[in-house]
Amino acid sequence: MKSSRTSRIAGITGLSLLLIIFLSPFLITILNTFKSTQEFVENPFSMPTEFNFDNYFKAIDEMNFSTAFLNSLIITVVGVVLVVVFASMTAYLFARLPWKINKVLFFIMTASMAIPFQVVMIPLVTIYGTIGFLDSRESLLFMYLGFGVPLAIFTFHGFIKGIPVALEEAASIDGSSRLRTFFQIILPAAQAGCLDCGGSRRAVDVERLPAAEPCHPVAGASHSSAFNV
Repeated sequence: MKSSRTSRIAGITGLSLLLIIFLSPFLITILNTFKSTQEFVENPFSMPTEFNFDNYFKAIDEMNFSTAFLNSLIITVVGVVLVVVFASMTAYLFARLPWKINKVLFFIMTASMAIPFQVVMIPLVTIYGTIGFLDSRESLLFMYLGFGVPLAIFTFHGFIKGIPVALEEAASIDGSSRLRTFFQIILPAAQAGCLDCGGSRRAVDVERLPAAEPCHPVAGASHSSAFNV
């Protein structure tokens, strides 16, 4: 009994130390945001002499934070909705209709996930810059849809295959159309897939697209992470 209690205390102590070690860089970074540049250079590991919020106000003003936040919000919300709707309907088509072409298209969709984004990043920016499709929310949404749909289709396909076909047959007997059956039976039954696709890391990958930046930057000028619309 005593040894079990000792091992439990030792385990909690070890986990607490690991937690402190992992959180230390984050806490140090947060504390340094309240320091002046001179104070940070002199002693980056000390507590700030006073909690000064000037750095936050300066960063928000110079980075045009409100515009960047609005763009990210619009792109994320609209993009996730589009990906979920298009991917779920396409996956339903692949899972329920026994067309031979569906197997080929599904294979192409899943195979495209193996292509690293870095391979197509520069060609995309070059082509989109040539046709004047950069520096806009629409271009990011278009790429978001293109890169997010394959993984979402693969995810939804697995969920929809697990839904009994008898549910659709019963709805059809009751006079429900295929579209109504999809939105009122299939999609709610696959809500776990909606959550999975909505939280996919593809949202993060695509929002870092350099397509948000000007196509022809001034030589020597640094790119901005936020784009203006």
